Amino acid sequence: MRDINTRKKASRPARESGYRGLAFLVLLAFSLGMALASCSTTRGSGYGASVSQDSSAAAAAKRDDSKKRNPGSSSGGGSTYVPPPSPYPQPSYTPPPPYYHDDPAAAHFFFDLFVAVAEAATSGTLVVDGLPPGCIIFVDGSIISSTSFQVVAGRHSVRIECFGYLPWTGVVDIGIGAVTSIAVSLQPEPFRLYDIAVDPEAFDPSAPGSLGRINLDFSSSGPGSATVEIVGSDGAALWSRQGIAISGRRTSLSIDGSRDLSGRLEPGTYKVHVMAQDGLGGMADAWGELVVSPYRAGTTFSSLASGFSGTLYAPDARILPDGRFQMDAGGYAVFDPASGGAARLPVFGGIRMGFAGGKAELVVSGMEVSYLGYVDPPDWYSAGVSLKSAIASNDTTAVSLLLGANYDSFLDVEAAPSWDGPTRFSGFTGGLAFEMDSTIARVFGSAQVAGSDYYPGWGAYSDVHGFYTWAYLRGGVELLLPDLAGGEGTFAVSAAGRTSPFSSGLSLTLPLSIGAELHWYAPHSPTVLSVYGAGEWGSDHNWYFGGGFGVGLLM
Repeated sequence: MRDINTRKKASRPARESGYRGLAFLVLLAFSLGMALASCSTTRGSGYGASVSQDSSAAAAAKRDDSKKRNPGSSSGGGSTYVPPPSPYPQPSYTPPPPYYHDDPAAAHFFFDLFVAVAEAATSGTLVVDGLPPGCIIFVDGSIISSTSFQVVAGRHSVRIECFGYLPWTGVVDIGIGAVTSIAVSLQPEPFRLYDIAVDPEAFDPSAPGSLGRINLDFSSSGPGSATVEIVGSDGAALWSRQGIAISGRRTSLSIDGSRDLSGRLEPGTYKVHVMAQDGLGGMADAWGELVVSPYRAGTTFSSLASGFSGTLYAPDARILPDGRFQMDAGGYAVFDPASGGAARLPVFGGIRMGFAGGKAELVVSGMEVSYLGYVDPPDWYSAGVSLKSAIASNDTTAVSLLLGANYDSFLDVEAAPSWDGPTRFSGFTGGLAFEMDSTIARVFGSAQVAGSDYYPGWGAYSDVHGFYTWAYLRGGVELLLPDLAGGEGTFAVSAAGRTSPFSSGLSLTLPLSIGAELHWYAPHSPTVLSVYGAGEWGSDHNWYFGGGFGVGLLM
């Protein structure tokens, strides 16, 4: 507890004036309440009593007049005089409800006014002097947003926290109507660093985009400037960044593997050394640990157009790391010159997330296909979900189980498209995906079995109703582009073919779906921009190819 330098600015005459002002406010509030009660009485019971008294007086006058006209009559017997009907009958009267039933807003207004007057009559002002910018003031545990504020008169506990200074605590007495100032003298907090964190602890510097970046965070007790080094097992600094400004309790920076560390670190474990100095010459440091994985093509941004992660037409076997998240949206146009410029416009979007400690991955996606320029266009949409689970994985190879379920909006098989491309027919899929990785490329493929009540048989089987099963064979190649237009990129091609229904014999059949895609990873950003090309080939006279764009986030 420190001494509090309080200056009571209200002198004795001022206090007496304050008391007179308080008495005036109380009298004003009392008068206002009486006025409101008077209004209520005038409109209610008082006026009703007056009408009742007037009616009684009129009745008595009539009885006197009756006695004058018929002196022998009495209430105990004889004839009774019945006066003729009055040409001016007495109106019935129902007292109106009190005013606050008719106008609740007025009641709230007067109540709030009374509360404000009462608070002003029981409060004082506290002013805190001598604070640097950015301090936090607590009064009785509640945060105050300014250095001058009103509080209820009485004794209060005050706590002040400022970055770079030790906390200040004290007790202050606030008088009614008085302005109380406290001059706070803060003591610098000893400079130190703590809570250093590297996320993720292990990463592949060659991975593109956010997958190849690490975030380094550390806390400090005061402002200053820091230097970060990555230190090898021999104690030598292999990478450093200087002049990092410390302006708050928590400082964060991002280290890009391919742009900052490419070629400097071999796979292994390294130390992260943070050194800092404050404005008063205080020094501090802290240590963390970083694991560099072997350089492999590995996990990248995926097109989700076909309902799985990988490329347009072929899934890969890698799993998105636990806690990572991807969003993807795009589309492309397929023009038909023979139909006067008509076009098909597949538009897709989806999300992808890793879970179960990096052992499983979920993809949810949808697609809508519009037919522009066609007569009676068979517009349709589809949705799908897929689950990928790792079976085996190391630095160069991976094998995963891939399961999926799809739904489409086809209402008439005769109107359903006969092209495979992005089409996902209502039913289920299951199979295996595998891949092999190198430092700059990867090759992957899959074998899947599909089951549905519709088979895209180009007319050969669509008139036979039932449940069909057939197989898809898919494959793809992806290349890493470490330096592409100021960022990083990947380029991939993929293809997919299918068999005839198992019930008709196992044989490969056309069409062959082909896709190409280029993804550009914005530097120091989760944004990914994509260019797509997609098509199918059935014969020399039956093929198509189109192109489009996409955008996504990989976090």
